[in-house]
Amino acid sequence: MRTPTTHFRSAFTLVELLVVIAIIGILIGMLLPAVQQVREAARRSSCQNNISQVITALHGFESARGEIPPSRFTAGPFNSVTWMVHILPHMEAGNLFDQFDLKRAYRDQPQEAVEGIVPSFHCPSRSRSFGLGALSLSERQAGDPVGATGDYAGNGGSAFSKRTVSGFELWLTTSTRGEADGVFNPGSSKRNRLSGDGGQLVTAPRGRYRFASIDDGLSNTIFIGEKAVATERLAQPAAWGDACIYNGDDAHTSVRLGGKRELGLEQGDNEFGNERVLDIPILSPFQADQMAVAEAGSFFDLPSWGSAHSSVCNFALGDGSVRSIVSDLDLETLHRLCSRNDGVPVGNY
Repeated sequence: MRTPTTHFRSAFTLVELLVVIAIIGILIGMLLPAVQQVREAARRSSCQNNISQVITALHGFESARGEIPPSRFTAGPFNSVTWMVHILPHMEAGNLFDQFDLKRAYRDQPQEAVEGIVPSFHCPSRSRSFGLGALSLSERQAGDPVGATGDYAGNGGSAFSKRTVSGFELWLTTSTRGEADGVFNPGSSKRNRLSGDGGQLVTAPRGRYRFASIDDGLSNTIFIGEKAVATERLAQPAAWGDACIYNGDDAHTSVRLGGKRELGLEQGDNEFGNERVLDIPILSPFQADQMAVAEAGSFFDLPSWGSAHSSVCNFALGDGSVRSIVSDLDLETLHRLCSRNDGVPVGNY
């Protein structure tokens, strides 16, 4: 009598193996977007924390000095450091602050000072690398010291605050219409005097405004936000708006604007002759990258708000709150948020 033989399978068949691999691939494909979303949410949260540190430092400065620092002070060839230098002691960067001489022009600052990188000035979603990758290397072409970059800027006002007149850019400080309507605007010559030879300020730069000057209320006014920069133009100065964050020679870098052009001009107003005011929206990452190929005169080459996040841009309001605002926010609401004194309620957004 023959004993029955038991047959054991020693391995998967090729078909079964391919099925398992396909299932694993599907699962990975389903999980990967979720993992990426979690990572981006963490980066966005870190970005919000950075902005919170910046607005908290600004509150500390205003409490100690009784004023908001100027975006910069400019007089002829003299351009001071930007407002971001002033708040360094309140960001636990006192050692870096001590290397600057606030009375001297940006171009006369020590190289080790302007290269000082503050991690809290960088959004983790933007593809920068610290060290030399976070320095605005191309500033050498303009004769400026090579300095540290950053991803945040102060509110310089609505679209009303920047216009083109007969082909020349004009950043308003004062005019018959009044001052520019932002929070960070250049210091006035009445409060900032240069020495006899014009080589330096007599005192450290003084600002124009206090918190009490924000007529629309701190909770209705943007103070700090993320700035739009084209990926291909990272660390490039001038119109690309990504020079050294301490560079007062480059007005585009430390401030941003936003709003709707019609709200900045009264009907029939032609005070400056051949005048052009453009809409300045919050730019999405895709729109920001169009800055790299923008034609002069489009809103892509203007100092716009924008972020490396997919659909939102982080902002700090004057009351210290931090909000993620959708990139496609309507221009009228953005205009109201960027103006400190238009007297119009912002509404829901």
